[in-house]
Amino acid sequence: MSRYGQVENENNAQFDRLSSTLAQFRAVNQDIHNIARESTLIDSLSEQMSSLYDGIRNSSQGLTRSMQSGHGVCGGMLA
Repeated sequence: MSRYGQVENENNAQFDRLSSTLAQFRAVNQDIHNIARESTLIDSLSEQMSSLYDGIRNSSQGLTRSMQSGHGVCGGMLA
């Protein structure tokens, strides 16, 4: 094999290694993107659950006050 052929083979091998390394970086980048997206989803769900909890707590407190005042759930309209 000529020197040119040998250099070409070495270059091809280096390009293959570079291609493999680039594929690994792309996979890591995709993993990071997926984790970030999941984290955003988890944050959004957490905020929604907090809002739901606050709504339930406020409703419960209002019901408790209503029951303690003697008006009941129907606002004192019981016969």
